[in-house]
Amino acid sequence: MGYNRQKAQTVWALDFDAYPGLTVRARKPNFLGLRAAAAALPVLNAPARARVTDLQYLDAMNLLLDAFAMALVGWTLEEGADDRPVPATKQALERLDLEFLLDITGAWADATTTQPAAAAPAEPEPPEPPEVPEIEAELPMEVTAA
Repeated sequence: MGYNRQKAQTVWALDFDAYPGLTVRARKPNFLGLRAAAAALPVLNAPARARVTDLQYLDAMNLLLDAFAMALVGWTLEEGADDRPVPATKQALERLDLEFLLDITGAWADATTTQPAAAAPAEPEPPEPPEVPEIEAELPMEVTAA
């Protein structure tokens, strides 16, 4: 029987002042997600997209969107006059307006690169060796040939 590794259970709840009532719940990224966020943020945050082509910008946004879609657990996003819940899927993310999408993916990406890692649990103290009776002192140490 092998080791069954469970997915990370840490979920961030991201709230936004600009969007009252919106809470986005997303997991910490896996390695690919972290790498995508780290690669995308400098491009997406370039001042006025200076020195960044439109293709570079779209590639960076796509990397971040893929990573965020894998980490997205749920949200309180609704649409329409009847407040229909929007599913927390990549397809739904692709239909959002760019400014809103950048706000939520950027907040998640910032959390992934700035949240301190949880402190590692302290190493348990090694058990004390069992007490050995002093019988060894009574045993002869020299062996004589018979």
